[in-house]
Amino acid sequence: MASAYNTWRFWFDACLAGQAATTTIAIRSMRLQIAMMTGDCTGGPEGRRMIEEKFKATREGAFAASRRVVRASFKGPMALAAETPEILMAAARPAMKKSRANARRLTRLKKRR
Repeated sequence: MASAYNTWRFWFDACLAGQAATTTIAIRSMRLQIAMMTGDCTGGPEGRRMIEEKFKATREGAFAASRRVVRASFKGPMALAAETPEILMAAARPAMKKSRANARRLTRLKKRR
């Protein structure tokens, strides 16, 4: 195994992603409500972005996990079993990364002119 799996790192990353997701959901809910109150039933650009990002993160996660599975399967069944945590993290990493990026983008203060 190339790198040791670190349980604490996984939990830390999961907690950060959870906090970012909570922030993102709260801010997006407010923006979607504002868009719908002004007559835009589609939710505006934030509604479209939300759906597109989910599909993109899912596709990237599935691709990364499949690459890890193929790479580990060439080493044998024991290596595949040993690398299962890394495969799971490879699948979750794009969604976690996107969640943190959304929280940063949505909480950024806009400059006043």
